Amino acid sequence: MELIEEQYWQILELLPKQRGSVKIENLTALSALVYICRNGCSWRAPLKKFGKRHTIYVRFSRQTKSGV
Repeated sequence: MELIEEQYWQILELLPKQRGSVKIENLTALSALVYICRNGCSWRAPLKKFGKRHTIYVRFSRQTKSGV
């Protein structure tokens, strides 16, 4: 299961603005998080199509700390 664009547009205003050179778009990062939570897998297990797992983890960590 992944987020589809319609779902993404519904929550876009709740997400922080991306800044700097963005390597992974919010939609991709959120889809990776949904995949990890849905499948109960570890941070090392997401599919390669989502990008680098460290980048996804750092984004998740920052957003969690900021209350997103």
